[in-house]
Parts: sequence; structure tokens; C-alpha cells
Amino acid sequence: NFELRERQGLAYSVGASLSTWGGRGVLSASIATRPENIEKAMAGLAGELDSLSESPLTDEELAK
Repeated sequence: NFELRERQGLAYSVGASLSTWGGRGVLSASIATRPENIEKAMAGLAGELDSLSESPLTDEELAK
């Protein structure tokens, strides 16, 4: 995510994937950061995931 990686400088990389398993959707998210940033990075990642439930991605954002 641009916010966590570029603006806050908390991560080397941020990623997510969505798949199905056993008839259910599975969301996997990861963030690569320095040990001293783990707490802040995890909180930021959780906040970004929470914001998706309030404001889903547009088709254009999904295409990126």
C-alpha cells in the first residue's frame, strides 16, 4: 500500500492476495518491515484492511 510503504516508510513491500479454499474466500496480507517497525506496521496494515470494509475498492483500483 502506498500509504504504509511510501508515505510512512514502514515497509519494503506490502502485498495481498485473495483466493478460495473449501468454498470460502481467503484473504492473505503481508508486510515486510524492520523489526523496530513491526507494531506500527501491523497496526497500519490492520487499519488499511478495516478501511476496505468501509470503502470497497473501485473496479479501476482492482485493475491496478
